[in-house]
Amino acid sequence: IMLLILMATLAFVLSSAISNAAAVATLLPVGFALCEVAQPAVHPMAMTYAVAIAAGLAFALPISSPPHAICFASGYYGMGEVPKYGAPFSLVALAVLIGLMVLYWPLAGVAVTLP
Repeated sequence: IMLLILMATLAFVLSSAISNAAAVATLLPVGFALCEVAQPAVHPMAMTYAVAIAAGLAFALPISSPPHAICFASGYYGMGEVPKYGAPFSLVALAVLIGLMVLYWPLAGVAVTLP
């Protein structure tokens, strides 16, 4: 589970600076390679969920997500307000994702280890 948390956090941080799709395209092959190396092996489905969902949770900068960039381009708020409200929301979202990975995913059938 620590590997999933690490990859989710890395995807979260990376997607704050680049687009979500680029972060997932960069980290998912690395995550799949780590799935095979980790003992006991982490299921690739769990790795895919961890990286893809975490990459969509960054709201601290306008580049983090396309809807955020569109709202910022409207001009109704400035660059100073974006991290002030976006960063705490992003951190809470990441904490909720980690909580779900630890508590709910095993109950929902998202395998952390291969059978």
